[in-house]
Amino acid sequence: MSSSSSSFCHTEFQRALKEQAFGIKSFAMVSSSPHQATASIVTLEGSNLLVQLTTQGYSITTTNSDSNRVFETIEDLLQATSPLYIKRRQEVIFAKLSKLS
Repeated sequence: MSSSSSSFCHTEFQRALKEQAFGIKSFAMVSSSPHQATASIVTLEGSNLLVQLTTQGYSITTTNSDSNRVFETIEDLLQATSPLYIKRRQEVIFAKLSKLS
């Protein structure tokens, strides 16, 4: 097993979370293997989520609500779980659009 194949999920998950840093308080990568990676995410509301990325997508592994729901992107998951993420994302998009005018 090469290190590049064993770290793909980890690298992809970490990249996705860094891109969404504006809309979360913090995150930490917890574990990874060739087929999955897990991160602890603290939302802007202060909720702690344990989120797993697999070849199926992103899913929350620490709560009963939506426990079987798989999201295609981390953005979709955050929009479903964090109203403040939605607000912050809209603010960021609006700020970028206003720079264009």
